[in-house]
Amino acid sequence: MLDIKYIRENPDKIKQACEKKKVKCDIGRILELDEKRRELLSEIEELKAGQNKISSQGQGDKKEIEKAKELKGKIKNREPELAEVEEELNQLALQVPNPPLDDVPVGESEKDNQVLREEGEKPKFDFTPRDYLDLAEDLDIIDVKRAAKVSGTRFGYLK
Repeated sequence: MLDIKYIRENPDKIKQACEKKKVKCDIGRILELDEKRRELLSEIEELKAGQNKISSQGQGDKKEIEKAKELKGKIKNREPELAEVEEELNQLALQVPNPPLDDVPVGESEKDNQVLREEGEKPKFDFTPRDYLDLAEDLDIIDVKRAAKVSGTRFGYLK
């Protein structure tokens, strides 16, 4: 997950990253929730500071005790709202992709990837090389079918 401060400081770059990676993200809503979260945190901290000030003065009169109870009630009312805002913000922020480097070409699939360089010489075999998954399945040391049901494609359980 990207740092919310980075999203706040670079909303246009993040929107472009979402477009390049074809991911739908509501950056405006993320920024709105971040602002609300910061306001709620500030308000709760002020209320707690007031509550601490009253409690540090020791036993006060009924007026101060009532004020402390009132502050405690306000804090209790604000904390669930803060938790709700943070939950929605986290869910939306998890959808934001990492921005690609500027020189990375945009493509539809893996087939659009470009080979930048190849190192060494390709070995020549007198047989047809096989994929590691085929070899592992033949040796019965990996279970791709069961893993695909649980975690999606391209994963395998080692036996």
